[in-house]
Amino acid sequence: MNTQTVLVRTAKGKAALETKQSALDQRQRFVLVMVDGHNNLTQISNKGLPLPDLMREVNGLMRDGYIKTLSHFNPSPPPSTPHKTASMPKIQTPALIRQELIRTLRLMLDDDSDAFIDKIENTPANTTALTNVANTCVKLVRLTLDETKADKLQGQFKIILSKLR
Repeated sequence: MNTQTVLVRTAKGKAALETKQSALDQRQRFVLVMVDGHNNLTQISNKGLPLPDLMREVNGLMRDGYIKTLSHFNPSPPPSTPHKTASMPKIQTPALIRQELIRTLRLMLDDDSDAFIDKIENTPANTTALTNVANTCVKLVRLTLDETKADKLQGQFKIILSKLR
């Protein structure tokens, strides 16, 4: 596994952190806490666990369904940082756009993002499909979570999807 890989907790991983009765030992729990969907393996290792030990724990947590891979490359910066977004190339591949949509959902919806992320991950990487699923996610956020969040999400998605055109 590449040390630039970014990992996220699955629903099982989130549940394990919420309950103190999970079967995880102290080291596994530490790694699960450090997996946040933003830091790569090198960054997590720098927080207190040697890389070989971290890799062993990560492999076990992945095998047992507590964490999963978000990406195998450095994701683009979050769309909420306009000065960085403005310097990015105007046109990107649908696969990169998908990752940016996922990152935006994670940043804006945090714990409520999993179902929406699953929708995007299971969508073909093409302009039409990504545009449609982004619109669907905004509608679902509006109906199930919060209208203000939906409006902000719609604005960020519009910026991200404009890079496909």
